[in-house]
Amino acid sequence: MERRTFLVGSTSVAGTVALAGATTPALAATPPDPVVPATAAHPTTSRPHHTANGPRYTANRDPLRQQPFLRLPPGSITPKGWLRTQLDLQLDGLNGRMPEVSGYLDETTSGWAVPDRDGWEELPYWLRGFGDLGYVTQDSRVLELTSTWIDLILATRRASTRSSSPRT
Repeated sequence: MERRTFLVGSTSVAGTVALAGATTPALAATPPDPVVPATAAHPTTSRPHHTANGPRYTANRDPLRQQPFLRLPPGSITPKGWLRTQLDLQLDGLNGRMPEVSGYLDETTSGWAVPDRDGWEELPYWLRGFGDLGYVTQDSRVLELTSTWIDLILATRRASTRSSSPRT
């Protein structure tokens, strides 16, 4: 399709839509704000990640617009069906088997576990996704390996050598 033909066609479609909106007030009106059910906006549960006064994640107060979605705490959703199948495939695939095939996930040579070696960024990137996968699926093997790596990383922490003054 030539550029000119595309532009002429696009302009005529846009003009038609604009004209229809100007002549039909119902179509031109802005849609109302979505109604958020009280149970979704203010979930109540006795899980430890909630405070005694309500959820950890508070909704916006007036005059701010309410958020259409509320961030849910980890573990509040259990994947089932197709999603669970996809997560299981990820567990059985490269993400779940990365320690078997990757050199940077060797506890004896990784800079994240042995401070005298270089610690490249691959391990934290993998660990974040791997840990999230474990928390969502509640897979004990993944949770145990994630905990092991976090413990190794925390055991090698050192005081910061950077200056605390801002750069100029």
